[in-house]
Amino acid sequence: MNEYTLASAIRQAWPRVIAKAWLDPQYKARLITDAAKVLREEEAIAIPDGCRLTILQSTDKSTHLVLPRRPPELDARAVDAQLVSTASRPLYSCSGSDCQMSATDTWACNTHTSC
Repeated sequence: MNEYTLASAIRQAWPRVIAKAWLDPQYKARLITDAAKVLREEEAIAIPDGCRLTILQSTDKSTHLVLPRRPPELDARAVDAQLVSTASRPLYSCSGSDCQMSATDTWACNTHTSC
C-alpha cells in the first residue's frame, strides 16, 4: 500500500474512529498510545510496519494543522494554479464540536468563533 492509498483508507475510516474515541475512553487511550496497532487490528487498515502515526487531541485552547510532505511529482506551476484558485476562499480555524468534516475532506466550522 503506498502512502496515498494509506491516507485514503485512514480518511475513510477517520469519522468512525473519532466517534469511537469520543464515546469509548479505553479505545481513545489505545488510539493515543498506539494508533497504528488500533487502526491495523480494529479498523482493518493495512498500516505498514515501521509507519509511525501520532494522534494529537485538540482542546479549547489549541488545534493542530498538518503540513503534508510535498509529493515528488508536484510541479511548481500546479502549486501556483492551486494557490490562485484557493486564494479567494475563506480559511477558518475551529475545534471541538463546531467542526465538521465535509465530503471533500476539508474541515468546516459551524461557528467561526473558535481559536
